[in-house]
Amino acid sequence: MMEERGLRELVELLMRYFVNPLGRWVDLLRERRIERDIRIEDVYDVLEGRITINLPCIDKNRKGRWICVDIDNFEQGIEVYAILRKLGISFVPERSMGDNNGWHFWILFKPTEYNRLYKLARKIDSLLRMYGITKVEVFPKSESVDIEKGGFGTCVRFPLSKHPETKQFSYFANEQGVK
Repeated sequence: MMEERGLRELVELLMRYFVNPLGRWVDLLRERRIERDIRIEDVYDVLEGRITINLPCIDKNRKGRWICVDIDNFEQGIEVYAILRKLGISFVPERSMGDNNGWHFWILFKPTEYNRLYKLARKIDSLLRMYGITKVEVFPKSESVDIEKGGFGTCVRFPLSKHPETKQFSYFANEQGVK
């Protein structure tokens, strides 16, 4: 495990860049809905493997902080890495299923109107398909979210978390998929 100061800094960065305060989320390991914002303690629990957060793309103010490109094939993930670079898109690459096939490419923003993120996600999806990447999901995927009625929109597993099926932790990686 990381030294305490480094771990605290990592948790703070994850909170700042990935958490959209919505007032509810889902713990995938326990398969239950949680009716409160994600807390710092929850992120520590993610890193320890005690919970796996399904992260909403939207906050209470109808804003979001990220777009996530989700690929379930290792080789296509390598291609997506190169394509996003070629397009000049900055991203944080994550091997989303540990050493198994998956990738998440996190494109981070300051809090941005959800509809704007949704439209940009659709453009990125179209561009990747033009390059022949057909088995891709780009989040957010829901055009609208009824947050007043308890909606989440589409969610993505929190970075650096334990995959509920493979039980492996995800990790940030380079263009070859190495930690």
